[in-house]
Amino acid sequence: KVTYFYDSDVGNYYYGQGHPMKPHRIRMTHSLLVHYGLHRKMDILKPLPARVSDLCRFHADDYVAFLKSVTPETQHEQLRQLKRFNVGEDCPVFDGLYSFCQTYAGGSVGGAVTLNHNHSDIAINWAGGLHHARKCEASGFCYVNDLVLGILELLKYHARVLYIDIDVHHGDGVEEAFYQTDRSVGNDSVCSFLFMLCLTFWYVLHGMTFWCDMVILLLKSIFDFGVLCTGKGWPMMWCRNGMLICC
Repeated sequence: KVTYFYDSDVGNYYYGQGHPMKPHRIRMTHSLLVHYGLHRKMDILKPLPARVSDLCRFHADDYVAFLKSVTPETQHEQLRQLKRFNVGEDCPVFDGLYSFCQTYAGGSVGGAVTLNHNHSDIAINWAGGLHHARKCEASGFCYVNDLVLGILELLKYHARVLYIDIDVHHGDGVEEAFYQTDRSVGNDSVCSFLFMLCLTFWYVLHGMTFWCDMVILLLKSIFDFGVLCTGKGWPMMWCRNGMLICC
């Protein structure tokens, strides 16, 4: 059983002119999914917005408070905090920033909850996977590390969680979160990095629609051919830049 978390408003958020991060791609992927008829094979849920208490399970209270309060109109009054929390060119302040964080983090936390309670075997949140965000600062277009929040939720019920990073960039925020703990979280970034180099080459040649097509192809593999499986019935959550497998 597959549960897919999607909020139709997620494509409305805009990082700014010329910024490479485009949440609109999530809406494009959803449109392809519907046209292929794959939505009929999944339970589609609108994620509940992540609460402050959810975000603060990993992130610092003052950092979350800053994300909640800062706006494009008031950011010039908070220059010290902008520098302290690394919010600026790569991670700009834009309209609805905190709501965007709540939406994508809520999808990953919600996905982990469905896996923990055996309501689904696979949970999908393509708005999530923002793996660079750190405890007290933004990084690499990422403000809230929903993967870390998802892992923490899964660890409530599972002894180990395997984290497979499938982005061309190293998931440094996730690694840093667990590097000095006794939690068993594996990071397969080297193997996946080599794999994604090829995908990134084609992405550059063929444009953003390639990423969407790749997602659809992998989904069809799950439903039609069973190519992607979770081993011994292990629950799995799939986000944009990473996969979490409970084992």
